[in-house]
Amino acid sequence: MPTTHKLPGISCICVTYARPHLLEEAIHSFLLQDYAGAKELIVLNDYTPQILEFEHPEVEIINLPYRFRTVGEKMNAAVSMARYDLICLWDDDDIVLPHRLALAGQRVTTQLFRSNFAWKWDGGELSGPMRSAFHAARSPRRSRRFVAASSGARVSVTCNLGASRPGSCGLACVAPRGR
Repeated sequence: MPTTHKLPGISCICVTYARPHLLEEAIHSFLLQDYAGAKELIVLNDYTPQILEFEHPEVEIINLPYRFRTVGEKMNAAVSMARYDLICLWDDDDIVLPHRLALAGQRVTTQLFRSNFAWKWDGGELSGPMRSAFHAARSPRRSRRFVAASSGARVSVTCNLGASRPGSCGLACVAPRGR
């Protein structure tokens, strides 16, 4: 009798502050994902003069009446609202290909997944794929916590995770399609 593999649910975490012009495309990219498992996008907005609204069963927008002191605190709050244990960071200025979650869902087990390549939109021009120095393509488990610090916190967490938790990081080369 064949066994069927149930895909884990993925919670995508998007923290935003006063960038609705970028957020619209990030939400659109999420809705185009071809991941066959359950998924959700949690958008956490702490820019008090702006109330974000969007109705979709897979997207939850939370508008807070106060601002977090650090990005790390904000990300921890968003993770605490996640329905699923597999967490995928979804930056408000990212546009991603439709297979991002499917690829992450295939690659991640108990380890950290990070793509090696990315495309870049700069000044109206698209370039890539290039070796990725970006930090937003990770899918940590819910048990990972972000450093309560500001800029660069996620990069330092990625760099230090392997040293602080042996066996928590693994390298898997993912070549761009068509190469």
